[in-house]
Amino acid sequence: LRSVFSLSNLLRSSKVIKFALRLLDLSTYLLFNVRRRLLSIFLGCLNVRF
Repeated sequence: LRSVFSLSNLLRSSKVIKFALRLLDLSTYLLFNVRRRLLSIFLGCLNVRF
């Protein structure tokens, strides 16, 4: 029973780790996209200004 419990615990922790990695990947992707978009908007404003 104890080994089964530890196995289920391990599976749950691996699920949590996978979810955290997916969340981290998504946040990095969003951060990169937003940064690039802000940079392009900023460059566009500079082009308009000059």
